[in-house]
Amino acid sequence: MKNSFRISEKRYLRRLEWIRAISCVLVLFYHLNILKGGYLAVCTFLVISGYLSCTSALNNSNFSAKSYYKKRFIKLYIPLIFTVALSVVIVKCINDIRWINLKQETISVVFGYNNFWQLKANLDYFTRHIDSPFMHLWYISILIQFDLFFPIIFVFLRKIEKKYKNNVSVIVVGLCSIILTIMFFYMSKTQNIMEVYYNTFTRVFSIFYGVFLALILHKYNMKLPKVLVKNNKIIFMIYCLVLFLLGIFVSAEENNYAIYMIITSLISVRLIRYSLFEKKKRRSTFIDKVVSFIAKFSYEIYLAQYPIIFLMQSISDSNVINTLFIIVFTFIISFLIHTLVYKHFANKYLNAIKKIFIRIDFNNKLFYSCNRERL
Repeated sequence: MKNSFRISEKRYLRRLEWIRAISCVLVLFYHLNILKGGYLAVCTFLVISGYLSCTSALNNSNFSAKSYYKKRFIKLYIPLIFTVALSVVIVKCINDIRWINLKQETISVVFGYNNFWQLKANLDYFTRHIDSPFMHLWYISILIQFDLFFPIIFVFLRKIEKKYKNNVSVIVVGLCSIILTIMFFYMSKTQNIMEVYYNTFTRVFSIFYGVFLALILHKYNMKLPKVLVKNNKIIFMIYCLVLFLLGIFVSAEENNYAIYMIITSLISVRLIRYSLFEKKKRRSTFIDKVVSFIAKFSYEIYLAQYPIIFLMQSISDSNVINTLFIIVFTFIISFLIHTLVYKHFANKYLNAIKKIFIRIDFNNKLFYSCNRERL
C-alpha cells in the first residue's frame, strides 16, 4: 500500500484525548447508575481501537505480527492480568463476599472468551445488580479476539492490494462494515439483547468502522469543504455534546437501541476525523490536563471500576459519599496499575517470556542437531 497519508500522533492527540475522556466518564457513570445510556460509549472505544490499530499498521512499513502482538500484550494483556489477579486475591481474603463462578469466570477472562462465557451463563449486563467484579470484561475479550486476528486481516488486505490494486482493500473493508452493520441490526430485531450485545460477530461492526476510516484517510487523504475545516472546532464540540446527550438519555430498554449504537459508532468516526484538524499545540489549561489524565488511564480506569464497585457493594449501601469514594478510588487504583504494570513490570514479563522461547528454540536446535549426527 502506498503510504500517502501518515498520521502524526501529535496532530490528533489532544482531541482524541477528549473523545477517550468523555467515553470513559460515560461508561463509569453508567456502571454507577448515574447515566442510563453510558453503555453506548463502548461503541466509541471499539471504533477508536480499530482506527488506531489499522493506522499504526499502515504507518509501519515493516509491519509484523510479532511486533504487533508484543505491543498489544504490553498495552492490553498485562494490565488485565494484574487487575484480575489483584481482584481475585482481595475477594478471596474477604469471607463475606460470595462469588459463585470465580474459577470459571476468571479463566474465561484470562483466555479472552468472557463475552461468550457470559452468554452461555445467561448473565444480563443491563441488570442493575452486580454479581461479579468481571461483568464488564466482555469488552476486553472482544478486543483480545480482534487483536489475535487483526495481523492476519491486515496482511491479507496488503496482499490483495498488491495483486489487484485499484483500492480493493478499501472496498473489501467497506463492504464488510455494511454487511456487519446489517447483521447487527437484523439480530437486534430477532435475537435476545444480550446475544446481540455480547457477541463478537455483532459488535465487530464498530471496529470495522475504525479500520475503514484509517484506510480511507491513508489512501485518499480526503479533504473536507473549507467551511467545515474552518469551523471544525465547533463541529467537533457539537459531536461531543451529541455523544454525551446520547449517554444521558438513551436507555438499553429502548426498542431502537441498535440504531443508537450504530449512530454512536458513526459519530465516533466523525469525531476522529475532526480530531485531525487540530492546530499546532497550544498551552495546556487545567481542563486539558484533567482530560489528558483521564484519557491516559482510560483503559486502566475501565479495568478497575467494576471490581471496586463490586467490593463497595458488599461493604456499604449505595449513596452519594459511596459513589464519590468509588470514583476517587478508581482513579487512584488506575494510576497505580498503569505506573506499576506498564512502566515497571512489562519489561520483566517480556524478558521472562523471551527466555522461555529461547530455551525452547535452543532445545529444538539441539534436538535436530543430535538427529542429524545420528543420521
